[in-house]
Amino acid sequence: MDNDTVKGFFSDGYFTALFSFTYVCMIVWTLVISVAGPIDKAMPYFRMITAVYSVITIFSVVGICTYLQSTGIMPNRKLFHLNADDPYAKGAWVVHEDQHF
Repeated sequence: MDNDTVKGFFSDGYFTALFSFTYVCMIVWTLVISVAGPIDKAMPYFRMITAVYSVITIFSVVGICTYLQSTGIMPNRKLFHLNADDPYAKGAWVVHEDQHF
């Protein structure tokens, strides 16, 4: 699997839709199980849902840490500058070293 396939999977919106649908279904399932069933019969379901939420949380924290490691806590700001003399020329991203947060 090449990098373009992975990038396309995450940027086309399929992953976002699938993740959102699964997350909402797990929340609804938790509510239905907690209201409809006795607690001793529902505990295996709660443990399974807790495990899935834990995996999602761990991957989120790892992703945030990886992003912060690659960009830094205060990344440089980039602005897109167009050439004012030639409107058909391509612009360029210019890194601004000053920090205004």
